[in-house]
Amino acid sequence: MTRRPGLVLLARFANMSVRLMPHSSKIISNTILALIMVMGGWLRFTGLDWDSRYQLHPDERAILFVEQRIDAPTSLPQALDARVSPANPFNAPQGAPPYPYGHLPLYANVAISRLLELACGSLSLCGSISPDSLAAQLLNVSALPHYDHLLMVGRAMSALCDTITIGVTFWLAKSIGNRVSGLVAASLVAFAVVHIQNAHFGTVDALTTLFSTISLLFMTRPISPHRTALSGLFMGLAVSCKLASALLLAPFVVSELSILRSGSSWRISGIRTFLKGACVAFIAFTFTSPYAILDGAFYTEGAITQAGIASGWLDAPYTRQYIGAIPLAYTLDQQARWALGLPVTLVAYTGVAFSVIEAAKTKRRQLLTQLCWIFVTLIASSVLLAKLPRYMLPATPTLVSMGSRLLTIPFVEPLKRPLKLPCSAAIWSVAIVLITVVFTAGYAIAFANLYTQTHPLVEASHWIYRELPPTSSLAVERWDDALPLPPANDDAPQFREKDFARYSVDWFAEPDGEEKLEGNLHYIAESDYIILSSNRLYGTIPRLRLRYPFSAAYYRTLFSGELGFALVNVFQRFPRILGISLVDDTIAGTGLADPGIAFPEFAIHLGSVDESFTVYDHPQALIFKNTQHYSFARLMSIVLANPQNH
Repeated sequence: MTRRPGLVLLARFANMSVRLMPHSSKIISNTILALIMVMGGWLRFTGLDWDSRYQLHPDERAILFVEQRIDAPTSLPQALDARVSPANPFNAPQGAPPYPYGHLPLYANVAISRLLELACGSLSLCGSISPDSLAAQLLNVSALPHYDHLLMVGRAMSALCDTITIGVTFWLAKSIGNRVSGLVAASLVAFAVVHIQNAHFGTVDALTTLFSTISLLFMTRPISPHRTALSGLFMGLAVSCKLASALLLAPFVVSELSILRSGSSWRISGIRTFLKGACVAFIAFTFTSPYAILDGAFYTEGAITQAGIASGWLDAPYTRQYIGAIPLAYTLDQQARWALGLPVTLVAYTGVAFSVIEAAKTKRRQLLTQLCWIFVTLIASSVLLAKLPRYMLPATPTLVSMGSRLLTIPFVEPLKRPLKLPCSAAIWSVAIVLITVVFTAGYAIAFANLYTQTHPLVEASHWIYRELPPTSSLAVERWDDALPLPPANDDAPQFREKDFARYSVDWFAEPDGEEKLEGNLHYIAESDYIILSSNRLYGTIPRLRLRYPFSAAYYRTLFSGELGFALVNVFQRFPRILGISLVDDTIAGTGLADPGIAFPEFAIHLGSVDESFTVYDHPQALIFKNTQHYSFARLMSIVLANPQNH
């Protein structure tokens, strides 16, 4: 058998490092872990101002809308009166949608933002900080509006929490393997694109993932009353971020079953310990989300609304992209191509399969607990209509822990017996680890390069203000961020002088009949330009031909050029490394003709992508110009004559 000397040397080095583990590897592994966390933190904190503070993430906007009203009660009676308390997130103006999350992220963001402002006021160094730096924005050196300051603090809090998750993943993987598998798992989370992306958003997902992973870590430690209490504490904090974290009850129960199966005295003790942990979880949730109890009707209303939308009981435009998606297959496909990358996905789920076989034989509590969390999350993702990639975020540390343990099997049990494996097995193990980590790191760097480029909607807005005559009329789509964005204070004065006529067309409206078509085409006939800020509508409506026969025909005739509009500009940014771009196809599966979208010269086309993966931080904006100026009657005849509109 031919062996490569480099890999043989690496295998022997790994073997030797494991044998030295009881003596010196703790210092070495802790140093490596620190370096991994620094690298992961750099990827997460770079480019937090990725949209020039235009708040282009709708969930961020919804959270900020509530945060800017949060204040500390002046007395205990005021705090207990849900209707007047300024700390109650449900005291929204009439007609505002119910706040759907827990209170903890709100209170943490508001408290940290005020502490940072106080710190800046008491530090003389603040005057020497560059006003364009992240530190200046967090300390509010330039006196940002309250809304903008909360935005940046929220994003930094997400980045910090996700960086800490890297370290927690190390200990989670170590609980079923050893330090080598812990380091591999930590590196895979550090370079996981789905983590890097959500760390740039001031939403609840990064905090939820951190608390969920810490809770799971304590579940896998040797059972004791204080560890069970700590597991319950962080479970309560996770639920206080997002109600879906209540699924942690499943692995919590599995974790305690080992005691419940013991003798009668241990069984009684185990039941008491379990109940104490559950009580701690409830108390933690109550103290950090008090108005979920004091104003339970509003909390329940928001939770039911979100559950209805996610499950498909309630219809929402942003979940219609999932109609027809194959359960589980869709999630795995998006993880393999975008959220994690193919190597990590293959390694993770192969590790899960391997752990299932082992757990069936050994009944090992740590494996059963982590497997339960993975399967519960996968089942929930499969059952729900909405299959957003970020829904799997809390399970990612556990997935990579399973995969890293499989990758490091030759080095997992050296302390129990001398390590005597064929050199070829060690070579393959080291080679797969290197390929997986290097590939994932390259993908992470490529994705982080997104945030060094101007956001497509900001770039498109500048082009519109600069190039279009001030008398231009624009047709923009409802349910999407309408371009052009308002001019910023540092934009050229002539930008602010232009006030375009805007027509809002709603192709998601129902019923999809001729009356709706007539109303929208009246605006289209009067428009000089059609602006599509993303593929949110044209990526979904043409696939639902029975539901949207006329709207689908409109998009087909627009993209084919039959309506007399020509594509004049495209604004986009992609993950890029070494001059190669990773490109998604926004019209794949829609049946639309390519209107002439130009892609980078050196690109790898990875097919369609979940809308939520691109629509916030790197959407593709298309601008069509009315070159023929057809009459309304002719536009109607063109759309109605489309052979697929029935």
